[in-house]
Amino acid sequence: MLRDMLEKRGIRMKEVTKQAEETQISHKTLRLMIGTLCSVIGTLLALYVGGWLMLCKPIQGVVSAYFAGNLTIGIIALAVFKCLLSVTVAGAIWCGGYIAKCKFIGHEDY
Repeated sequence: MLRDMLEKRGIRMKEVTKQAEETQISHKTLRLMIGTLCSVIGTLLALYVGGWLMLCKPIQGVVSAYFAGNLTIGIIALAVFKCLLSVTVAGAIWCGGYIAKCKFIGHEDY
């Protein structure tokens, strides 16, 4: 009787241990997926803000102002300033996504 109970508990403990290992693997996979998502979002946001909003749009605005006859030194200076800062802003946004990725994945996994 006692032997049967111990055997059942032994089998039950093996099942619990196996479930705990599977849960830990799924948590690790979930953290990896969230971290990768943060990295991808950071990269896409950096391209959009740094590439489109701060590089292409000011150039487009200068060209539009030139053809409309409204081009001033202020418009040109602001466009040049935005274009020069576009890479810095894109890098900062990308770094934010990378830091979020590292926060979710953890340092022990790479």
